Amino acid sequence: MKQKLMMLLAVATMIFGALAMPTKEEVKEVQPVVNELMVEHVNAYRARKKSAKDVGNAAFGLVGEAEGDAAKYLLFKVAINYYSLAKDFEKAADALEAMQSQIKDLPASEVQTLASAALNRAGRGEAQRIRAMLRMASTHASAEKEIEAFKDALRKNGSDTAALRGLANAYVKVDDWPRALKVFAKMGVKAAAFELGRDDAGDCNALKAADYWWAFTAQGRILRGACWVNGDSIKFIRFIGNGALHHVVEAEMASTLQFSQSNVMAGTFHV
Repeated sequence: MKQKLMMLLAVATMIFGALAMPTKEEVKEVQPVVNELMVEHVNAYRARKKSAKDVGNAAFGLVGEAEGDAAKYLLFKVAINYYSLAKDFEKAADALEAMQSQIKDLPASEVQTLASAALNRAGRGEAQRIRAMLRMASTHASAEKEIEAFKDALRKNGSDTAALRGLANAYVKVDDWPRALKVFAKMGVKAAAFELGRDDAGDCNALKAADYWWAFTAQGRILRGACWVNGDSIKFIRFIGNGALHHVVEAEMASTLQFSQSNVMAGTFHV
């Protein structure tokens, strides 16, 4: 029976395609199949033959076998719901983190909804990881709104300097450096042009680019996440304590910045 249901999930995936974030139509198509997969576990819970954590484990375990993001999306939601019902907020956080990792276009607003629902079952001092995830999601949701607002402004005036800078900074807030760099380059930032390998980078090199980004981080921007820009020329390292974005440039900066992985983990950086 389970194998047949998995085959149905595969068929639904082929029909609707595999998108990072499933559409409402995809979710609606797959929902009955996921319900059928989980019905035995849910009925056992209602009959008090299984715990809420057991149901969460069953759903989480099926994620790896599911075909398509719509099925994964629904199973993740079931797992998070039952883990939080069981007050196992560490497992709920594990499931939510996995969901964010596997469904790359998962909206921040969706994370907010799931985290908030879990926290409704948490007491004071509980679910610290989920609380942190909610704070991060709230920052991202706010930045996503900013992005749309700045895009709208640029549709009306493509050379609006304030809107371009605002859009670049908003992309940085959501860790979307590929798009941020393109906007910075459009603004004439040579460091961005250098990272993109463009001809208009002029005399910019790794050292000058590093100096620019170092100064940029000192301007009070809230920069989050970690990413590699231009392959291995610059490493962007997130300091967990304050959210500041720092970097290390290979070779050319070796004598200027002294860096080790242990220093980053300890939250220290020597210049």
